[in-house]
Amino acid sequence: MALTSDQSLVMSKGLNFSATCGADKFSTYVDLQKFFRVINLKIFFSDRQHQLPNQLQRTDDDPTADASVSESFNQPYEVCRPRSRFSPMVFNPSSITFMNIVKRAIDELSWKKFPKKNNLSIGERRALKELGSNRKITIKPADKGGLVVVQNTEDYHAEVTRQLFDRTNYKVLKSNPTAQIITLIRNVVQTALDEGTISDSTGQFLCTKFPTIPVFYILPKVHKGILPPPGRPIVAGTDSDFQPLAMFVDQFLQPLIPKVKSFLKDTKDFLLKLRDLTLPIDSILVTLDVNSLYTSIPHNEDLRAARKHLAESSISSKMLDFVLSLLEIVLKKNYFRYGTIFYEQSKGTAMGANMAPAYANLYMSSFEDAYVWSNNPFLDKIFTWFRYIDDCFLIWSGNVCELHQFHEFLNSRNPNISFTKEYSHESVHFLDVLVYKEGNKLATDLYVKPTDVNSFLDFSSYHPVGQKKSIPYSQMLRVKRIVSDHTRLDTRLHALSVKFRDKGYTRRVLKQAQLKTSGVTREELLCDVPKRKMDRIPFVSTFSPLSKDIKKIIRSNWHILQNDREVGHLFSTLPVFAMRRTRNIRDQVVRADSSPRTKQTFLSTPVHGTYPCLQCNHCNGIIKGDTCAHPRTGEGIKLKGFFTCQSDFVVYLLKCPCGLGYVGKTTRPFKDRISEHKTSIRSLTSDLPVARHFREFRHNVSQLRYQILDRILPLSRGGDRDRLLLQREAKWTYLLDTVSPHGLNEKLEWHCFL
Repeated sequence: MALTSDQSLVMSKGLNFSATCGADKFSTYVDLQKFFRVINLKIFFSDRQHQLPNQLQRTDDDPTADASVSESFNQPYEVCRPRSRFSPMVFNPSSITFMNIVKRAIDELSWKKFPKKNNLSIGERRALKELGSNRKITIKPADKGGLVVVQNTEDYHAEVTRQLFDRTNYKVLKSNPTAQIITLIRNVVQTALDEGTISDSTGQFLCTKFPTIPVFYILPKVHKGILPPPGRPIVAGTDSDFQPLAMFVDQFLQPLIPKVKSFLKDTKDFLLKLRDLTLPIDSILVTLDVNSLYTSIPHNEDLRAARKHLAESSISSKMLDFVLSLLEIVLKKNYFRYGTIFYEQSKGTAMGANMAPAYANLYMSSFEDAYVWSNNPFLDKIFTWFRYIDDCFLIWSGNVCELHQFHEFLNSRNPNISFTKEYSHESVHFLDVLVYKEGNKLATDLYVKPTDVNSFLDFSSYHPVGQKKSIPYSQMLRVKRIVSDHTRLDTRLHALSVKFRDKGYTRRVLKQAQLKTSGVTREELLCDVPKRKMDRIPFVSTFSPLSKDIKKIIRSNWHILQNDREVGHLFSTLPVFAMRRTRNIRDQVVRADSSPRTKQTFLSTPVHGTYPCLQCNHCNGIIKGDTCAHPRTGEGIKLKGFFTCQSDFVVYLLKCPCGLGYVGKTTRPFKDRISEHKTSIRSLTSDLPVARHFREFRHNVSQLRYQILDRILPLSRGGDRDRLLLQREAKWTYLLDTVSPHGLNEKLEWHCFL
C-alpha cells in the first residue's frame, strides 16, 4: 500500500510512539481525587479490624460487605470481585489540610504549558490524522517480528471472510445472542449462589451488567512471505459477558499448570533447566510446534481434560461442577461480531480469552500423558521434553530415522493435534533462545527471527525519561541472561546498542545502562527474586509537561500527613508516582473492530451546535449556535455534534438571568427534562438547586435558557452508556466551573470514574 513520505515517517516510529501534548486539567483532577480516596481509605481502615480493600477487588459501597463470608469462600477465586466504589468520609484535620493545599497549588499551575520541543512535524501530525480516518486501509501490528502492516482493507476483509467461511470452526448466528447469554450466565450463577458455592460478591463479579460485544480481527502473518498475508484470528473480548467467567475459571486452572510434567514458565525457567544437562552421545536437538492449537481443540475433549486435572486438585465437587459449567459457556457459547454478522466459534477457543493459555496447556498435558509419557514406543529415546504452551523442546537420543517415525507417531494420535518439527545435531532455536552444543553441554545465545525489526521505543517519544532509560537496561539484562558465552555476549550487546542508537538513544544513556548491567552477574539473573511488598501509596496520572511540578507539590506537602499524631505512621514513606502514557500511534490508527461499516455522507459541511426542533413548546428557550459561552469567563467553547430538543443521552447547560450555570444530563429526550425543570421552578416549593435559586432570586421560568453541550451516541458494541454520560457530565461541570458558589451545581460527582 503506497504511503506519502510523512505517513511513512510516522509509521516508521512504531505503534508505541506518543506525540507531545499538553496537560489535561480535568483528567489530573480525577487522578487527584482517586489519590485522595486512597489516603482516606488508609486512614479509615487504620483503626478498624477490616483490612484495607484492594482497589480493584472490593464490592459495593459497604466497606464490610464481605466481613461475614465463611472460610469456605476464602479461596484464590475470591479475588474475582466487582470494583469497589466505596469512598469514606474522613475528617482528619491533617488530611483535609494536605488535600486543600495540594489542590490549590496544582490549580495555580500554568495549564497551557506545552513541551518545548514538538516530536512530530505539522505534516506528520496531519499524516497521522489521515491514516486514522482512511477506511481504505487497515493498520495492524504484524503477528510476529514487530512490523507495522498497512494493508488494503479489501484484502484484509477477504482474508477475514475466508477464515469465517470455515464452517468447521465458525457458525453464523441469526441475531445478536447477548441477551440470551446474559440470561444463561445469571441462571448458572444464581444456582451456585443458592447452593452456597460462591459468595454474593463473586456472583456480582460474574454477571456483567453492560457487556460489550466481542469483535473478530486478524493479525497479518507477514513472516509467511505470502501476499496478501494470512492472519492469526483474535477475538477482542474486553468487558464482554465472557471476560469475568474466563477470569474466574483461570483462577482455578493456573495453579494446575506448574504441576504439568513438561511445564516451562518462561525463558529463564528454560535456561535453568538446560544448565545442568549432560547430553547423550550423538543426541539431536528438536523443537516441535503445534499447528493452530487454540482453534483446534474440540470443546468436549477439553472439558474432559479440564475435569481430569481439576478433579486431582482439592476443589470441592460443587465448585468443580460450577467451574466446568462456566468453562462450557465460555467455550460453547463463544460468539463475536464481524461487520453486522454474528458468529459462534464451534471449535477451540478465542485467542485473547483470559483462560486460553491455561486451557490449551492442560489439553496438551492430557495429550502428553496419553502419548508421550505412556503408550509411546519411543519413550526411551526422549532424553528431555519441555513445553511452553504449544512449543516443545526435546533432546532426542535416537537416530534421525527414529525421530521421523516418532513425529509421524505423534501426528497420528489425535486428528486435532498436528506438530511441525525442526531438528539439528548442532543447534535449534526455541522461544527467543538459540540452543547449541558445546561438547556434552548446552550453551545458549540470543535468537532473533529473520522477520524481526527494530521495534524499540523511539527516544523522542513523549514518555517519561526514566521509563525510556530503563528500556536499554532491561534489554541488556535480558541478553546477559540468555547468552552464556562471554565473546558472543559482547557481540550481542554491541548489536543491541546499535539498535538503540538508531532509535535516538544517546551514548551517555547507553553507557549508563551498560555500567548498571555490569554489576549484575548471569547467575543472579537466573535466580528467582521474591517480589517486594509495596506499601507506598500510588499516585497514578497521565504523563504531561506538569508531571514534575505535580510530583514536587505532593512530595513537598507530604510532611503534613507524616506529622499527624494519630495517622502519621501510615504515611512514613513518600508515595510512588506512576505515569500513565498519553495516546500513542496505535490508539489513533489501529482499531480492534476493523469490520466494514457504512458511514453517513454529507453533501456539505455538517452542522454543529444546538438548535430548536420546531416541534415543541421549549424551542423558544434554546441558546442556538455551535458555541457555548463559559458562564463565568464568557470564553467561547466550540460544540461537536448536532443537537435538538429531541436529542437523548445529552449533557446540557441551564442559564439563569443572573448568569449562573447548571450542568445536567438526561437519558431521555432533552425536551422532557426541560419540562421537568420548568415544573419544579413553577412549583415554588421544590428544593432542587435550579428551582431553589429561581425562587430565592425571584426569577421567572420564562427567563430560563438552555443549551445541549454534548451527546453520548449509541454504542455500536454495547457497554455502559449511562456511565459514559455521567463522566461527560462531570467533565462539563468542571470545565464550566458550575459548582456552587460559582454555579448552581451542588457538587462535582467523580465516582463514575472508579
